[in-house]
Amino acid sequence: NDLENSMMKQWIDQYPIAVEGLHRRHFDLEHINGVVILDLHYGDAINSFSQIQQTPGGAVDAWFLDGFAPSKNDSMWTESLYKSMAKLSKTGSSFATPS
Repeated sequence: NDLENSMMKQWIDQYPIAVEGLHRRHFDLEHINGVVILDLHYGDAINSFSQIQQTPGGAVDAWFLDGFAPSKNDSMWTESLYKSMAKLSKTGSSFATPS
């Protein structure tokens, strides 16, 4: 539909190159009079999380970590990672992985 095509075009037009660091993207969602801000952090998760400014009430609405399954990348899935995520998450934030 037109909405999905519009959102997909915005994503493709703003797709970042695979260079380590923060890649912030803004998506205008005119149908709801809103904006989505997407922060993509390429690189080590713990290092990236340390660059996110902590704010009262949390800074992150949703997490998507693409670090492979713990059985393939156990060095990423640590208690330190989960604690960092908890500190930065807003109440009710979501978490997903492709694994």
